[in-house]
Amino acid sequence: MKDENGDNLFDYAARRARAEAAKKSAMEQVEDNANEQWKLFVTQLAVQQLTIKRRITTDDIRDAYLASDIADKPTTHDWRALGPLMLGLSKMGYCHKDKEFIPSIRRSRHNGPMQVWISDIYRGNSNGPDLSPPQPIEPQPVRGGAGDVHAGEDPRREAAGGRSRP
Repeated sequence: MKDENGDNLFDYAARRARAEAAKKSAMEQVEDNANEQWKLFVTQLAVQQLTIKRRITTDDIRDAYLASDIADKPTTHDWRALGPLMLGLSKMGYCHKDKEFIPSIRRSRHNGPMQVWISDIYRGNSNGPDLSPPQPIEPQPVRGGAGDVHAGEDPRREAAGGRSRP
């Protein structure tokens, strides 16, 4: 049995290779056809977002673009060019992909999954929502019969001379 491209339906490796090649070609095409001034502008916005948020999606960059008060913002015909832009920023060390995807908030994306990017240049949050995971809660003292123990600590460690017993 063959698929629409003539590949054997059961030859997963060949079908996967064809799909990866098509994706790479599409990303190169959308990046090549994007307005150069737009790419520079949204790259600056992406770096700004990565500086103030620990985790972002391309929705954050688009929101920053739309909120910008610059009158003559450069435009482009296809916002999918943000994908190759983010990969480029990743290669330059600004961010890296998270394993997590979250639903898009844009109607045009129909709640589709968005890649989450983790900032490698985060300096602190300004205003606006932050997708960062919650910080761990500091352990609180717990009263116990053998003395005060902090939650999360292994009381056997002290008894074993600083080593945890199995």
